[in-house]
Amino acid sequence: MIELGTKEVVELVRDFLKPIGNTAADAWGAWVGDRVQAYRLRNQLELRKRTIETASRLGLSFDAKRLSDKFAFEWIEESSKHDDETIQQMFATLLIKAADADSATDPDPRHVGMLSQLTPADAQLFARLFSQNPFLGMGGYSQEPGLITNRRGYKLAWLLAMLGGDATQAKRSLDNLSRIGVISLEKRLQVKQGVGKVRVQAERDGTVNLPQLIEKFSEQVDFIISTELGKSFYGAVVADEPKS
Repeated sequence: MIELGTKEVVELVRDFLKPIGNTAADAWGAWVGDRVQAYRLRNQLELRKRTIETASRLGLSFDAKRLSDKFAFEWIEESSKHDDETIQQMFATLLIKAADADSATDPDPRHVGMLSQLTPADAQLFARLFSQNPFLGMGGYSQEPGLITNRRGYKLAWLLAMLGGDATQAKRSLDNLSRIGVISLEKRLQVKQGVGKVRVQAERDGTVNLPQLIEKFSEQVDFIISTELGKSFYGAVVADEPKS
């Protein structure tokens, strides 16, 4: 396998920001060798196409100097390992937003490693849950806000029921998203229905015992909530509406 130094890799990433031409093809030509290299090259060619198309659609202006050598090296290394369309689009968006000349936020190198740890199912679920309306078209829950603005989060059992399909796969993706740090699992104490009537009756009888009531008529419930890291990650890898 042909090894590229940091400088060469950085130049390859920065070449993504140039108009389509032969520059990248010439640079990448030295990279092709075995089947792994060919696979990663195909992915990078597709990524370059997505990057240019997304940049054009969003109308962003670039400053390649915003890309540190560390960020560029990790991006080219990790992005070339993925051929899934959703993850490739996220990598393309991550690059162009990191190089956005008008951005007031410095690129976060953690985002590259986080994105590389997502499976296609994880990426799709993450994008859905943090969108403005994750349950659009689902009756009374159509206007339920996504985790990007929803501070109270979702009850885990309710969320799994709303997602439908393979609950085991959904739970696996949620576990991975939690491990990466974009969501958090929180346990809350919830009072069961009917406890008010029981307490009123107990007070009348003079037998009220609040600790016993809490133990008997409450339960711990798992909730899924967003994290600040999750919000910043979503903003970095999901394309916004084009600038006017």
